[in-house]
Parts: sequence; structure tokens; C-alpha cells
Amino acid sequence: MTLRIREAQKLMIEKEKQEEQLKVAQKIQTSIFPKNPLLLPDCEIASFSRAAKTIGGDYHYYRRINDNLSFFILADVSGKGIPAALVTFMIAIIINSVIAKQKEPEAAAIINEANLVLAPEMFKFRRYATVMLCLYNSAAQQINFCSAGHGNLIIYRAESGEFEQLENKNMVMGMEETFSYHSSHTNMKPGDPILVFSDGVTDARNSDGRSYSLESVFSSFKKYSALPVIETLGGIQKEIDIFAGKAEQFDDMTLLLFRRL
Repeated sequence: MTLRIREAQKLMIEKEKQEEQLKVAQKIQTSIFPKNPLLLPDCEIASFSRAAKTIGGDYHYYRRINDNLSFFILADVSGKGIPAALVTFMIAIIINSVIAKQKEPEAAAIINEANLVLAPEMFKFRRYATVMLCLYNSAAQQINFCSAGHGNLIIYRAESGEFEQLENKNMVMGMEETFSYHSSHTNMKPGDPILVFSDGVTDARNSDGRSYSLESVFSSFKKYSALPVIETLGGIQKEIDIFAGKAEQFDDMTLLLFRRL
């Protein structure tokens, strides 16, 4: 009995150490995400992210590059937990390094260069990532974007009140280092928002096992679209939480919202 008690105490101490280490990892991962919305004269960007476990496999970031150029990115790494989180750190470091050294950043060129470095490393973890990277040129009033397996770029056209989905088909990042990614362009009119999210948003489930769905995201967005981006995001998050109720979160969940002013 004494031996069993000592063994149980050992296991408890080890579990507490692991939990503490995970909390430290969570703080480090959170530090690579944007702390505040980006509010500029020509655009505004905000986001929310919530991991299914203590740390997750979603990465997102945004910042101003120069007087005319801003960028935002969302990457969804396959799997969950520590292995996926380690890949998010690699993506964060490499993408920002590539952008910093390119004189005239371009979406496909960034993804191509980053993939050359990341693919061999991601193979070691048996992971890949879907990525949506966008550059907004305020002088041209244009978005240059590259989707590495992340689906369509979703724009809400404020003038018509309709969603537009723009295709840009490329392989997911991390599968083949020599793959040649290409990008697309679209013009942005005043008030046009772009929604970028991980599949944890549309796959959010309730106690009946139903998923939140893309249509629900669109409906929630329209409900709060007249508000500033941070409040629009808060409204969508509230709708997802109401839908999910007490059901356990199924996957990492990140939603990023850009709006041209």
C-alpha cells in the first residue's frame, strides 16, 4: 500500500510538471499572435483564436510592412497539441524572415521561399499546413493572395451585400518543397471585408453532433457586419459559443477579419 501511495504521488507530481510546462508553452505560443487589432487609416484587421487543447496548431498574424503594404496570414497545421504547435513556431519565424528580406513582397513568392525551408522540417513531424496569405496594397487598393490548400478567399462585397469566393488552388504547405505556388489579385472597394478562418470554425459542433457550417458563419457575419471589426468578431464568436453550448471544442478555432476603410 505504501509503495502504491508513493507511486501515485510520483505520477501526480509528474502530471503537475507537464501541466506547468504546457502553460509555459501556451504563453510562448500566444506571444507570437497579434496582441491588438491593427487600426490604420486605410484598413483594419482583428482576430480571435482558441485552441482545442492547451496549445494548438493554428497560427495567425498581421502587421504593416511599409507605408502602402500590410499583410495577414492564417495557417492551420494538421493535428493538434505539441507537434502541431511546434510547426506553428517554425511557420511564424520563417514567414516573417522571408517578408523582411523581400524588397517587394508578393504572396506566392513568400510562400514559395518559405516552403523550401519548411517542407523538409515539417516532413520530420509528419505534418502539413493549409495557409492563406494576403498582402493589401493601399495605393493600388488591391489584395494579392495565395492559398496553399486553404480554400477560397472570402470577401463580403459591401455594395452588393453578397459574399464572393475567389479560387486560388495550390498544394498545402509542407508536402513538396519544389512545388511552385501562384497568387491572385482582386480589387477592394471601401467597406469590403475579408474573412479568413480555420476549419475549426465551420466544424464547431453542438451536443447533437451538428457542425456550425459556412452558411452559419456568413449569417453571423451579416448580423454584426456594421460594427468595427473587433466587435464583429466578438459577435461571431458569441454565436458560435451559443451554438456549441456545453459541447467540447472539436478543433482549434481561429478567425481573422480584414476590412478596407
